[in-house]
Amino acid sequence: MGLSCNHALKTFIKCTIIKMSLDSCIRKMRLGILVAKTAQSLKTSGFQ
Repeated sequence: MGLSCNHALKTFIKCTIIKMSLDSCIRKMRLGILVAKTAQSLKTSGFQ
């Protein structure tokens, strides 16, 4: 009983860590896309 409870807690912590790292990954990707779009629009307006 104690073992399964411990296992559930470990799984929960693992899932939480994965979710947090996924969230930060998504945030970084969004930021990267925003930066890329900004750079792209700066380039096109600079070349015209």
